[in-house]
Amino acid sequence: MGPFTKLHEGLDPSCQITGLSPDSSYVRQISAVTPWGFGAPSVMTFSTQQAPPDQPLPPSVAESEASSIRLSWDSPARCNGLPIQGFVLEYLVIDDKEAHERRNIMVQDI
Repeated sequence: MGPFTKLHEGLDPSCQITGLSPDSSYVRQISAVTPWGFGAPSVMTFSTQQAPPDQPLPPSVAESEASSIRLSWDSPARCNGLPIQGFVLEYLVIDDKEAHERRNIMVQDI
C-alpha cells in the first residue's frame, strides 16, 4: 500500500472527502496531534455506493435503408458496480412532415 494522501488538517473533527469513484473501497487513517507529536492512527476501510453507469460511446451507423437504420455502440467504460441490463435509445422526429415527438425504445440483445 502506498503513502496516504493528506485530506484534512485542523481542529474540526469532521471533513467531507470528494472525488471518490463509485463502488470502490478505500483505507483511511486519522491521528490526533499535540505539541508532542502524532498519536497512533485509527485505521478504517470504507466503500462508496454503486451509481448509474458512465455514458456509452456515441453510436455509429452500421446499416441504413430508406425506412430503417441499425446503430451500434460500445458499453460504458465503467458500470459503477451494477451489470448493464439493457440500453434505452431515444430519438426525436425533427422533419416538418411529421409531428414533433419523442420516442423511447428499450434495446436489449442487439
